[in-house]
Amino acid sequence: MAIMHRAAVFAVPDSGHQEKKCMSDISNKPRILISAAASPAAASLVQHLRSKGYYIIGMDANEYAAPLGAAMCDDFVLSPMATDSGYLPFLAKQLDHCDLFLPFIDEELLAIVNAGAGRIQKSKIMLSADQSMNICLDKLNFQTFCENNDLAIAPRAIGVPAIYKPRNGRGGKGVMLVDDEAVFALLSAKEQGILQQQLKGVEYTVDCLFGKDSALLSAVARQRLLAAGVSTIGRIDQNPQVLELVTAVSKKLNFRGLVNIQIMLTDAGPKLIEINPRLSGSLMFTILAGADLADAAIRLWLNDEQPPAFTLSEKTFCRYWSEYVY
Repeated sequence: MAIMHRAAVFAVPDSGHQEKKCMSDISNKPRILISAAASPAAASLVQHLRSKGYYIIGMDANEYAAPLGAAMCDDFVLSPMATDSGYLPFLAKQLDHCDLFLPFIDEELLAIVNAGAGRIQKSKIMLSADQSMNICLDKLNFQTFCENNDLAIAPRAIGVPAIYKPRNGRGGKGVMLVDDEAVFALLSAKEQGILQQQLKGVEYTVDCLFGKDSALLSAVARQRLLAAGVSTIGRIDQNPQVLELVTAVSKKLNFRGLVNIQIMLTDAGPKLIEINPRLSGSLMFTILAGADLADAAIRLWLNDEQPPAFTLSEKTFCRYWSEYVY
């Protein structure tokens, strides 16, 4: 039976709501900064973490969604775009007021990785090793790394049909099917992206938790049944072949904290699609299945607490959005 999970239901905050925020005792609550906090994908995660006793400071660059972010979070601040020159100085100030930052956006990771020494407190950010992030955030570098390290990945295309992916991007932006030979030749002559063979099979997305020593502590795989940038319907499925490839990847790259690995299970076996070295937009599916990797990751990062042994429910999860009026 499918579990319907409502992503966000909020009332317009009144003066009483604001007073409760101001009067709440936050002295003993870990202060967690989350980016893209006013996005549909973040809504349920913010609610969940607040229910676990964390004080959530949300930030988002979307000025039109800012009222929603302010209603959802304990505190909220409008941020510059991650590609803006003012982003790093802004982030440096925010890090002074939180215990841990959970980045949600690839562009943020690129800015943070490329930041000069001493510009920001990286110890307060849930990050993998710089080299591993640089590999995963550039799809051409990632393709080459996998080929050189015997990690099964979608092969490079030598003709049409092919899938084109920009070197940098998220949520499927810029990804397209190429079935015209002239377009294929044009894209092949540039190094602005990667052309891969079109894979057929079952797509999996795997939420992973890594220790500070890069040891793989937990991995929860699910079939990605329907997606539009982020998964909207997913089914927990701890497929052994998929998890075996995840284990192989974990031995080649230095990950820490939350990481998302996407895999296509084909007739020829599992093939890597991409790796997001950050929490995934559908992490709530994993949490609802019984593996609270978000809470476990925060406890591990702040207190060196090892995660418990999770008992998973292999169910199907369906996400839908709700409206907020201001």
